[in-house]
Amino acid sequence: MLIENKPTTNDVVCIKLSNGDELIAKIADQNPQTLFVTKPMLMILSQDPRTGQPGVQMAPFWIMGADSSVKFPISQNHVVCMVKANADATKNYISQTSGIAIPSSGLIV
Repeated sequence: MLIENKPTTNDVVCIKLSNGDELIAKIADQNPQTLFVTKPMLMILSQDPRTGQPGVQMAPFWIMGADSSVKFPISQNHVVCMVKANADATKNYISQTSGIAIPSSGLIV
């Protein structure tokens, strides 16, 4: 059996909520009642218009009125599942939320 460490502060995680929404966010803090995240993004299934291939896009969790540095509280009762995001998802999330492009491989010049 594979035992994985629980996600902790500053980890980028994928969260499935009880209403069906899937988020990717960075954990700011957590306690037994509340999960606090920063820069939450909705993960939305989409289709590439050029190739017709399915894919995933990220959209802001809050469209207007929220400062990105705010810690968003999510009741632990609404979290169905939470796992650390894989390397590709983490790279895309950082690029989307910070504007920093992370190379897939090679040297940074």
